[in-house]
Amino acid sequence: AYRQNYGDDYYSFTRGDCAFVCIDATALIAQTLPESEKQESWLKDALKEFSSKRMRIFILTHQPLFVKSPDEESAYFNFPKPLREKMLALFKENGVVAVLGGHTHINSITTVDGVVYAISETTSNNFDKRPFGYRLWHVSKGKIEWEFVEVEPNPQK
Repeated sequence: AYRQNYGDDYYSFTRGDCAFVCIDATALIAQTLPESEKQESWLKDALKEFSSKRMRIFILTHQPLFVKSPDEESAYFNFPKPLREKMLALFKENGVVAVLGGHTHINSITTVDGVVYAISETTSNNFDKRPFGYRLWHVSKGKIEWEFVEVEPNPQK
């Protein structure tokens, strides 16, 4: 139903020397769906292709691999540990530069093995009491930076 109404739930696109790989974390985490294996195979192929072209690879996911630390326990807000470890190794092996997520409604930025893992604030409800907003990424040759852009809360809420 999602695909019929909105389109693909995992896909990639490029811009300049950057590849953006969008994954469906829910399907990957389920690991019981036939779709999980299909997506994981697609992900490995996509990363290998972009890596061979020496592109800077960004992973976009709703649910982050981890919230604060790659060795934290499995929970609702992160990937299960065995899958997380597999993804961490896959991302490192293929030169991923950043993994951008949400789901937790908090701000968290951690670097592991040279890969930035960022969870950004929301425009609706932040559990860590941070202001509403979003993270704006600036990507140029040899440089990746980000900034937080605050937005006014919805006055009707």
